[in-house]
Amino acid sequence: MTVDNFNWFLHAMLFYHTQHVLEKIKKREEKMTQGDNGDGDDSDDNDGSDDNV
Repeated sequence: MTVDNFNWFLHAMLFYHTQHVLEKIKKREEKMTQGDNGDGDDSDDNDGSDDNV
């Protein structure tokens, strides 16, 4: 493998990985705007408890 081939491969994989990560972030943000916070807990977050004192 030549240096130029490695450089091309590295940049292609970096581009592919970046697109994949951005798509995952986009899907996560869409899920958050739909009201699902993704923690799997169905409890009400505004239950009146003061845990953050």
